[in-house]
Amino acid sequence: MKTIKLLPYILLFCISINAQTSTYNFDTSDVFMIKSPSENYKDILLQSHNGLPRFGVLNRYEISRGKIEPNSREKSKLISESYSSYIGLIQMDYMKAMYNDFNRTVRALTRPNGTTKKEENSYKAQQHFWKLASQICTETTGDIHAGTNEFERRRNYKDFVANNLDGLRNWSNTILKNNSINGYWVNMIRLKDYDFDKKGYWVNIILSTVRQRNSRFSTKYNFFKNYVPKHGFETKLYSEKNKLNTTPAIKVLFKISPEEAEKIQQPTKLNRGTVMLNTLYAAAKIKVTIKPFVEDQNNRTPEIPEFDHHFISPIIVLYKDAALTKKVGEISLEN
Repeated sequence: MKTIKLLPYILLFCISINAQTSTYNFDTSDVFMIKSPSENYKDILLQSHNGLPRFGVLNRYEISRGKIEPNSREKSKLISESYSSYIGLIQMDYMKAMYNDFNRTVRALTRPNGTTKKEENSYKAQQHFWKLASQICTETTGDIHAGTNEFERRRNYKDFVANNLDGLRNWSNTILKNNSINGYWVNMIRLKDYDFDKKGYWVNIILSTVRQRNSRFSTKYNFFKNYVPKHGFETKLYSEKNKLNTTPAIKVLFKISPEEAEKIQQPTKLNRGTVMLNTLYAAAKIKVTIKPFVEDQNNRTPEIPEFDHHFISPIIVLYKDAALTKKVGEISLEN
């Protein structure tokens, strides 16, 4: 009888444990997951390739005849939010000096004008924290915007900051190991005319991204703004084949027989009837490193981090599909 009486409590305990375990209604085999340290925050879900995070062109989970994977909309939404949160956490750690001046009691609703550097730092950190917390915090933390009047909003702000600021800052300090991350940078390339003499296609391999180069921080592009060669094959590549002041890409021969080339010259049908002709996906293994924090000449604290990147491997693998499952060949940057 004692066992029977204990059964409801055992069940409740099991339910409690399961409630704290993150589960998803979609396949996570292609996901690089950074587990949240607390139930207050969402996990970071990045697309992956060969066990490493994937950046650049992402998989939209489209399959044949315009159909999509089950629960792909939910998956795409979470992954999209996660990339923003991932960069936000990196930026939070970069902004240490600003967060050290964070006003935990009163939130500045407008940018300070003609005030101290500490007040300016606090304002920028508060703006960043507000955006990051809105997207990464779970319902457990409460509503960051709660309050029907200025007194309630001020109390809510103070409580929310007390419960979440230090937790997010501690987590942000663990996101990058040695201030860098290895991953895959995926770009779409389009095949033009086949070179029958050289037996292959001439394709452009991107070295750095021009788009939004001079804009404020961008998840998609500033990550790959600065290409800084590190290895022997890259130094040769930089000096002999490309000048970064004229173009951020190099032309490389993708060697492939005429018979195999004809096979891949088939249109790829995407969702809603869209057709991509002779399109491949190039996956390059890269290393991205955040630049050291430096005060600018005007003694202002910069909130926008800068990154360098370089290739880890000279081999770039080409795939027919965005899921990177249908390999069609390789390109070597040493050639």
